[in-house]
Amino acid sequence: VTITPEVSSKAVNRSIIAELVRLYKESDLGMRLPAYDGRKSLYTAGVLPFSWREFKIKLIEEEDGINGPKYGFVPLGGPFIHLIFEHHNGSEKDWSHGVDFTKA
Repeated sequence: VTITPEVSSKAVNRSIIAELVRLYKESDLGMRLPAYDGRKSLYTAGVLPFSWREFKIKLIEEEDGINGPKYGFVPLGGPFIHLIFEHHNGSEKDWSHGVDFTKA
């Protein structure tokens, strides 16, 4: 997953993902609720219904209340984005295929 422009605040990153979920959970995300660490990793409990997608997320500036594209695009994708903590026969699933946020 890439968030552009680059965001240094975990709170803003979480706001972007929260807005993504609010807008697209029932449609594009296939009812998947991502687990997000605020920085590098995003996981879902199952496979997303696409291999790559670009979303434009608009946030409200808290200081002045003006709507606008404070942070633009949140592309999601990759074959392993669906991995999340799971138990299989009493052992954890391998986390090594987690998705890493990269700079645009």
